[in-house]
Amino acid sequence: MWEQVENLYGIPIKFYLCHPMKKIFNALLIACLISIGSVQAQLQKLTIEDAVLRQRTTLAPKRLPQLQWIPGSASFSYVDTKNNAEVLVQGSVGNTETTDVLSLSKLNALLTSSKMDTLPKIPAMKWKNASTISFSLKKKQFELSTKDMKLALMDSITLPESAEVESKSDKGDIAYVSEFNIYIEKNHQAKQITSDGTNNIVYGKSVHREEFGIEKGLFWSPQGNKLAFYRMDQSMVNDYPIVDFSATPAKEKIIKYPMAGGVSHEVTVGIYDLSSGKIVYLKTGLPADQYLTNIAWSPDEKSVFIAVLNRDQNHMKLNQYNAATGDFIKTLFEEKDDKYTEPLHPIEFIPGNNNQFIWQSRRDGFYHLYLYEVSGNLIKQLTKGEWEVSDFTGFDAKGKFAYFHATGNNGVDRDFYRVELNSGSLTKISTGSGVHVCVANDDKKYFMDTYSNRFYSSNYSSGR
Repeated sequence: MWEQVENLYGIPIKFYLCHPMKKIFNALLIACLISIGSVQAQLQKLTIEDAVLRQRTTLAPKRLPQLQWIPGSASFSYVDTKNNAEVLVQGSVGNTETTDVLSLSKLNALLTSSKMDTLPKIPAMKWKNASTISFSLKKKQFELSTKDMKLALMDSITLPESAEVESKSDKGDIAYVSEFNIYIEKNHQAKQITSDGTNNIVYGKSVHREEFGIEKGLFWSPQGNKLAFYRMDQSMVNDYPIVDFSATPAKEKIIKYPMAGGVSHEVTVGIYDLSSGKIVYLKTGLPADQYLTNIAWSPDEKSVFIAVLNRDQNHMKLNQYNAATGDFIKTLFEEKDDKYTEPLHPIEFIPGNNNQFIWQSRRDGFYHLYLYEVSGNLIKQLTKGEWEVSDFTGFDAKGKFAYFHATGNNGVDRDFYRVELNSGSLTKISTGSGVHVCVANDDKKYFMDTYSNRFYSSNYSSGR
């Protein structure tokens, strides 16, 4: 059953009340962040000038800035405008009223007392817990207690100017790359863990031209006791000149770029143990220029899983390696195709279950979810059909359901679903034609759905 109230910015807030026996979740909060206007205005023909010049002004969608869940609760916050000034407000599921948390004037007063410059608008803020907000200004980290409105300057870590990429573990240790080498900042002490990094030997950065879902080169283990990283040897790759327009005047910059038919770089994966201070390299075998993609840790930090892909990109092996010795353990399964295989996502372990994981694959022609055991045994294909999973968003706390976005309406829509792992029962959560982006609170009982479509009026039915 849907219930609707229009009170936030005039933007409808909808609550989804489920049958209690199904125990799906208590409520689904949908904040529909779309442009608001009359049907007549929406059907008005636009000129090219309107479409170009007004797309960020009068034709821009009305939004709730910094809309986010507050950790450990069914409450949310966003930045409102009251009396021409910004205010951070807080709301909760089932309540149409909001309360002011922090006004811009109050924030500026706190900053002034801390000898900081005032701000023209509320900066990007993130809830650390239900009563603490964190934000950064000029490389300084602040925390604000909403209980007593006290602002505290945190003891932050300042990385060197040469730091290019960084990754923070759950323990708070920071791994970063500087001058092609990896450093780890622990207890305000920086330790260099690789030493031979050059333009030819690059550590800790994304590799393989960022194909097959590769976006980074540093991978912390679940408890932060170990760090996996890429080592890229590109000494055999030809130099390639490009123009650096960031300098005045522009200047030539030489990069390594493997042209079609040329030699590609060679990649290995190292594992650094913080307790022993030693590095082992996974024995991924030959050929040296194969793709090492979709790196994932086992929950117990004993194993690393890699999707190993051949250069022809038509044969993939999901391999398991010993994180302590680097030894190859086994191939869980293989995927082959006459044209190509496309591993894009690492395996996702079920919460509280070290033996089962989700694998995402287009092996049947469409991108779907598969439930596997670590032994390599396929338990079941969880989703199936002439549509695709576009974004896997995780599990509920008990590991009973998996949530994801998928294509719909012949690829025009994006809908939000959940699938029960034991039965494979599929439930569509989002309603209405359009593109839906759902974000869950901590316990996955509530979801915020930001969505849009061509017609505002078609998004709101009174029942389901």
